Amino acid sequence: MRISSTLTWGITWGYPISEVQGLRFGFAYQQAQLLTSQFSSDQAREWVQNNGESFAVPGASGVFGTDVSSLELVLGWSYDSRNRVLFPDLGSRIFANLQAAIPGSDTEYFVASFNFERFIRLPGSWRFRINSDINFGDAYGDTTALPPFRNFYGGGPNSVRGFKESYLGPIDSLQNPHGGNLLVASQFELILPTPEKIAGSTRMSLFYDIGNVFHTGGIAFFDKLGDPIDYDFDYDRLKHSVGFAVEWLAPLGLLRFSYATPLNADNATDRFYADEVERFQFSIGNAF
Repeated sequence: MRISSTLTWGITWGYPISEVQGLRFGFAYQQAQLLTSQFSSDQAREWVQNNGESFAVPGASGVFGTDVSSLELVLGWSYDSRNRVLFPDLGSRIFANLQAAIPGSDTEYFVASFNFERFIRLPGSWRFRINSDINFGDAYGDTTALPPFRNFYGGGPNSVRGFKESYLGPIDSLQNPHGGNLLVASQFELILPTPEKIAGSTRMSLFYDIGNVFHTGGIAFFDKLGDPIDYDFDYDRLKHSVGFAVEWLAPLGLLRFSYATPLNADNATDRFYADEVERFQFSIGNAF
């Protein structure tokens, strides 16, 4: 699938409730055109031909597209009591967000996100960090499934380290990650004491990650033999990893390094695909 054009605009208002809490609300309009061909996955072609304003591209055999537009209502709540923005080690942060397409849009769906982060004081300079994400979206009305550009992806530095970034969860007919409408992931980190000379720019930790991406319906998936396979939520399908991580605030930004050992990566069989493992991972981000 290829997104040939997109147009997005919106307006959001923020309202502080207290020094640590705030609300936000607003609207967002999105317009996109998606194209598929014989080289696209079965799942992509199925969604394009059954959602939005579908059309066949003149003079291009087997090329189908759809125009989709939606007006979204945006609601959010945040709470942040962390003791500092850069490398916090005490307090909590909670973020909840809901985006829902207003009935009458070409595609009707909603996406809800929840993030919880907490730092716990341990004896001495030791700290324990919990970071959890639950993201869920679904279609309603005549829309068959969550739009592909709203799917969630897992694996990598921000979810389950040791598994290749964005490769967890459903696999499409081209053996590529499809994403899903449910992401569950948690990171548990024991933050190690750091020498005072580098404490303001470096953080090291031991971690345990758990999570996966699921798809709860609306799209058909198949194994290597062509038999139907489901990606519904199942606790036994959650992926686990352990490892060591370093964050370093360099002049060009926050550099994150991790080395992880996946604990239950699946190997390839005659029916099922293997998990994509990536033990060493590197990313550039922020410390907020």
